[in-house]
Amino acid sequence: MEGSVSEIKTLQQMLDYLCDPEETKSITIVIDAGISSEENLRYLREQGYDYICVARNKPVDYEQIDSSQFVTISNKGNTEIQSQIFTTDRESILYCQSTPMRQKEKAIQERFCSRFEEELEKINKSLTAKYGRRKYDYVQERVIRLKERFKSISSFYTINICQEDNQAVSLTYNCEFQEALDHKYSGSYYLRTSHLDLSNEEIWSLYMMLNTIESAFRTIKSELQLRPVCHQKEDRVEAHLFITVLAYHIVNAIRYRLKENGINFSWKTVRKMMHNHQIVLTSMQNKEGETITILDTTVPEDIHNEIYDALNLSPNPFARKVSKRKIM
Repeated sequence: MEGSVSEIKTLQQMLDYLCDPEETKSITIVIDAGISSEENLRYLREQGYDYICVARNKPVDYEQIDSSQFVTISNKGNTEIQSQIFTTDRESILYCQSTPMRQKEKAIQERFCSRFEEELEKINKSLTAKYGRRKYDYVQERVIRLKERFKSISSFYTINICQEDNQAVSLTYNCEFQEALDHKYSGSYYLRTSHLDLSNEEIWSLYMMLNTIESAFRTIKSELQLRPVCHQKEDRVEAHLFITVLAYHIVNAIRYRLKENGINFSWKTVRKMMHNHQIVLTSMQNKEGETITILDTTVPEDIHNEIYDALNLSPNPFARKVSKRKIM
């Protein structure tokens, strides 16, 4: 979606309100790709703000990418990002290539190419079928429609329709720009920033802050149930929002402690893991007619103990309680 300058102006008003007018330290705005248009970036530069964003196009030709110049950036989950930095007179452009993303996009590329070529083969076979329609204009129209369906890859193919007396005889195709196609699905992206003095890892780490912010909104809206707001009175709505934000501060504090101990799970994953460590209330009767109630916790698993240790909590918050009550 094309961003508007009004969105950036609104952001500027917020920054002017929150920041000390006498503060001279530069502010860096991390921007989502949806509003990182050239117009908005130019506006930020004019207002004296630095920025980091994902490039909406390919600012560096793939022929300039040199694997011998790659700098490795460590990512969570023992994955690595291969990067190369390019500097212009007003921007630094960081080329990033992710191994997991490359594997994912390679599978997408192979699936698209396979389907596209299968459809081309169907058209080719119809030219030799007994009742196949061979009129050149009709076959050409089929090819055009097929290219529209697979527009993400069809431009990399050369397709030729051989004809005789306005009748299509055969169809041949070839992926003429294989290298460019491989680059498109290489699991790569470009980061743009107005900072000219940052290293590869510093640029990448700053932009990754946006993922943390987006994750926070997902947690607030879904897991902490900010939505839907079913209240109608304003004070109750405000209370609902306040409790949700307060809950997020607790969640964030827990995740911060876990990350300090090398546990990088999302809040959803933590809840799922801890779900089967529960308090159990068991009630039974003996021969004397007494009701025996036992309050205890289930036995914690290794992952439970690991999380409890990171948070400096006991896996057994209370001692096993057994009570008897005589039924009258």
